[in-house]
Amino acid sequence: MREVLCADLARIEDDDCLRTGAIVFRSAEGRPPDLTVQVTDDTIWVDTGREPRHTPLVEVVGDPRRVDAILRGRKDARRQYLAGQVRVHGDLGYLSRLGCRLGLLDRPVW
Repeated sequence: MREVLCADLARIEDDDCLRTGAIVFRSAEGRPPDLTVQVTDDTIWVDTGREPRHTPLVEVVGDPRRVDAILRGRKDARRQYLAGQVRVHGDLGYLSRLGCRLGLLDRPVW
């Protein structure tokens, strides 16, 4: 999952859709993050197992294999979300716009 995220984020690094803050991926509620994407004004990086310093913009909670399949385009992100297989906390509009830019969604969910 980390490699896919890094490659996808590198493609849109200079895109104006990115916001300063963190996107956290967790396998279950209350567990430490599996991955945290940190975005600042001039850098994007992915941390493993580390909580962000501030409240994340978005938290994605779901089975890591399912999230990986979504990021690789093998599972439909919208269907997985609507079926409750992946939960999202925070700014769904932001995640939805980002998903469109990454090609994970054909149109925003929200």
